[in-house]
Amino acid sequence: PDIELDQCNPVYDSNLLRLMELTGTVGTDGAGGKFSSHAEFRVVGAGAGATTFDHNGNITEAAMLTAKVPGSQTVPRAEAWALYCILSIWHGAKELNIVVDATYVTNGMRTGNRRTFLEGTNADIWGLIYDQWDRLPIKPKVAKI
Repeated sequence: PDIELDQCNPVYDSNLLRLMELTGTVGTDGAGGKFSSHAEFRVVGAGAGATTFDHNGNITEAAMLTAKVPGSQTVPRAEAWALYCILSIWHGAKELNIVVDATYVTNGMRTGNRRTFLEGTNADIWGLIYDQWDRLPIKPKVAKI
């Protein structure tokens, strides 16, 4: 089922921005739909998180973001929407590394690919991503893991 844009605002922990500033890193992901063979029933989601660790590698603090994904329910849209959600809440006053696991997302952020993605299947989301990107004074680095 298609989900309306106004139902897809991100919900996030109050300390997420602080942890992003402190660590300079946030991870994003889109998931769901992978095991559903019936597109009319498939629902996907977008998420992000930031963590701090102690000297032994134990997590000391964590914060997350979750969101529904607008429109067609596909994992590539969910991956792109997760990036959009982070860009939409980030102030751009500091450096930030955004870690993703989707080549689709890193390809969309490559210099010279904007036009292709603005004309592609998920152009609606990419337009929103590029609008957020353009307003940031310090551009984040988007890296695939």
